[in-house]
Amino acid sequence: MDATMEEWSRLVAVNMTGVWLGTKVCASALAESGKSSRHGSAIVNLASIAGIVGSQLDPLYSMTKGGVTLFTKSTALAFGRKGWKIRVNSILPGWIVTEMTEKAVGNDKFANAVMPRIPARRWGEIDDFGGIAVYLASDASAYATGADFLIDGGYTKF
Repeated sequence: MDATMEEWSRLVAVNMTGVWLGTKVCASALAESGKSSRHGSAIVNLASIAGIVGSQLDPLYSMTKGGVTLFTKSTALAFGRKGWKIRVNSILPGWIVTEMTEKAVGNDKFANAVMPRIPARRWGEIDDFGGIAVYLASDASAYATGADFLIDGGYTKF
């Protein structure tokens, strides 16, 4: 409730508008290149577990990441109906140690509350989802589209 319009606009610009513009600008080229590839082209969006389970700490962040998740599914359907060979999937990281999360994961009270809910019993690292990004961009994921790939150490299964 304390967020300003400027903060909201920035969050939407980064988390949603960027994904939409990337798709809008690249879709025609990806559709064209997909014609000459057995498995087509690929778009890999970055969402968050906050977009599917919500966040009591930042509902607006959850709202924008949920938008990315649904946009991923919707564009996969739309491209398929057009006959465009473009796979669209999203990666949903959990608590990954980044500049954005380091303050939270470094807080003992927060860590003591969250860590028991992570079956992997550790914070994620950037390298934990690099492999899935490569997989989704490659022909190895030829039959995956409109899917969410959770990289959360089991957090959302708790």
